[in-house]
Amino acid sequence: MAQVKIQYGTTTDITPSGLNGLANNAYVDTAAQSNTTALAIDYLISINVNGTAASTARVDVYLLCSQDGTNFDTQESAKQGSSIILSASPQQRTYSLTSDFNLDSVPQNFKIRVVNKTGAALGASGNTIKITPIYRQIV
Repeated sequence: MAQVKIQYGTTTDITPSGLNGLANNAYVDTAAQSNTTALAIDYLISINVNGTAASTARVDVYLLCSQDGTNFDTQESAKQGSSIILSASPQQRTYSLTSDFNLDSVPQNFKIRVVNKTGAALGASGNTIKITPIYRQIV
């Protein structure tokens, strides 16, 4: 009898060029990610932020979706994930695209938006966004 197992794809660095040194109250988007060929059932999104630690410092994370790969959600209509709190720096948070952004399925196309709310610019290095597709495998 066949079994269904989870298979992890290759982790890819999708860090946008503007994430290092991102100014306070500014945002940056990753390049568009397409799931039309990969057909992953979920993605793990790992975000590492390096900045000035403070009890109120945070980085907000949004999922911008698109059906056509061109017209993406605005921040106001996007799905918001849990903020990353910088009580110490650096901090890393790994999101499940479907669970943490409350989705029934992976969108056809998406971007990750990071908004700096730390009160200062993010560090000049060490800020990353990595993505790992998750597939369903029948063995």
